[in-house]
Amino acid sequence: MKFVKIIFVLLVPILILVYPLPLLDLYLNPLPVYHYQSTDGKFEFTCYPAKGRDYWAMEKAKQDHEEKNKVKLTLCRKYKAKPLHFWEWHRYVNSPYYNNYEVCE
Repeated sequence: MKFVKIIFVLLVPILILVYPLPLLDLYLNPLPVYHYQSTDGKFEFTCYPAKGRDYWAMEKAKQDHEEKNKVKLTLCRKYKAKPLHFWEWHRYVNSPYYNNYEVCE
């Protein structure tokens, strides 16, 4: 019984502290915005998924730019994943916004 009380006393404060983090992040960053650029810096695109400028619009703009200028672009992200935001790990692993591109240096 003593063990159960100790576990309860340890887990409850942790849950109280951790639970509001995703809600706080949603309040501070309501709309996700993803910035990309080519490695040579001649092509830039900003994705606003909530407003219709999503990943597929970026790929279409990239293809149009490649056809128009006869170049092969390599895109990179201008933002970093935040590993401490554990509630976003699923997005980091499964989203095309993260896993197809490296971070620009």
